[in-house]
Amino acid sequence: MKLEERTQIAQQLLEQVLSTQPEYFILEVKVKPFRNGFIVVAFIDTDKGISIEECSQISRQYEQVLENSPAFEQLYRLEVSSPGVDRPLIPRQFLRNTGKKIEVKVNEQEKYLGKLLEATELNFTVEIPASKKKKTPAFQKTFTYTEIQSAKIIL
Repeated sequence: MKLEERTQIAQQLLEQVLSTQPEYFILEVKVKPFRNGFIVVAFIDTDKGISIEECSQISRQYEQVLENSPAFEQLYRLEVSSPGVDRPLIPRQFLRNTGKKIEVKVNEQEKYLGKLLEATELNFTVEIPASKKKKTPAFQKTFTYTEIQSAKIIL
């Protein structure tokens, strides 16, 4: 079985675990080969943030489901984690981060640093401060989620 197929199965199994707990959502599931088995890494979140205890609870439920799957008979390790600040945001996470400093990467040459003012289901607005170096005044820029390469919170 190919790694992509195992990843898809792992994603579906986590969706199954979370189906009765709609406050949780999946950011990413990865399956990596390791020794004679696999490591499954899952990043999950909620609209209010997620605690270590919640990750542990989901991890125990997920592990039981994975152990019963023929695709993961050789499971070596499971990691269920909250997203770190270095992980790119997905659209559902923008509203919770309103007011925070954000870096928006449109492409390799075009990046914006500013304060996340607001977010909707379709787009988000960032207040870009004035730049003496570039001689530009402060302005607001609205982005659609599909036009950006990535966005992340800056501490």
